[in-house]
Order: sequence, then C-alpha cells, then structure tokens
Amino acid sequence: MLEKIGIIDSKTKMIDTLMNNMFSATLEELEVLKISPSIEQTTIIKNMFEEINYYNRIVFLNEVPEYLIYVDKLRLTQAIDNIINNSYKYANTEIHVSFENNDDGLIIIIRDFGNGCDESELALITEKFHRGKNSSNESGSGLGLYLAKQFLEGMKGSLLVENDNGFVVTLFLRKV
Repeated sequence: MLEKIGIIDSKTKMIDTLMNNMFSATLEELEVLKISPSIEQTTIIKNMFEEINYYNRIVFLNEVPEYLIYVDKLRLTQAIDNIINNSYKYANTEIHVSFENNDDGLIIIIRDFGNGCDESELALITEKFHRGKNSSNESGSGLGLYLAKQFLEGMKGSLLVENDNGFVVTLFLRKV
C-alpha cells in the first residue's frame, strides 16, 4: 500500500511540474520547455518503467546494460510515461521492453501488440496536435509523442516509431 501511495505521489509531482511548464509556455513555444540533461547511470531507467507498470503488463526482455548516459530524469520519465500510457490506452496488451548497447549509447525498444498506427499516419504521429484515426474514442491532445520526441532530442537522443506486429517506439540515449 505504501509503495502504491509513493507511486501516486511521484506521479502527482511529475504532472504538477509538467502542467506548470505547459501553462508558462504558449502552444507555439512547446519546443522550448526546459530540458536539463545531466550524467546518470542507466540503472535509473528500469525504475522509471517499474513505477508505471500499473497493470503488470510491462515485460523486460533483458537487463539494462550499466554505464553513464546523458539524460534529464524528469523529461525521460515523462517521455516513457507518455509512450507506455499510449500503449495502455490504444493497445491494451503486454508491453515488451528491451535494451541494446550501442557504441554511442543506449537503445530502448518499447513494443506493444496492438493494431499499431495507420501506415499513412506513422510519419505524422510525433507531430504537434496530430492524433491518429484510432484515437477518436479516446481523450488526448496530440502532444504526448510530440513532447516525448522533443525531450529525447533535447537530450541529444532520438525517438523513432514504427509498426512491426504492433506499435514500436525506439528511444536512443547518448553515452557519456
């Protein structure tokens, strides 16, 4: 029970910080939300996923390789939260998470097993205010994947999306 209360408390603080940032930025200025990367251990990433594993649907396919990365913990948490919650909302399946070591950094692959995104919309799904055809019955603003991509790029990383037996989001975080 205390663990669940702790998760709720940390999510509330994260939402409060994000809302304060969004209210202080006009919609045209979303690109300038503050991103403050620092040097962190990769081991913090698994905890980020575990904190949002509300439905016990996240399956880790392997362990996170251990080294230092360049990351803003708050913004990475928000990006992962947006991606996972989209999978909860649109796919309602298990979510597989795997980690790959790359010479330049860490690759995180997040895969659900839903219908994915319409191929014609795939290139637009990370654009500001774009909502896929499958989102008409769900609430949302069309900013989640857009902000996630902006946050990753602000950390000198990247976010890519594709359909491959479900919806797949690949994150890249730069090594120090």
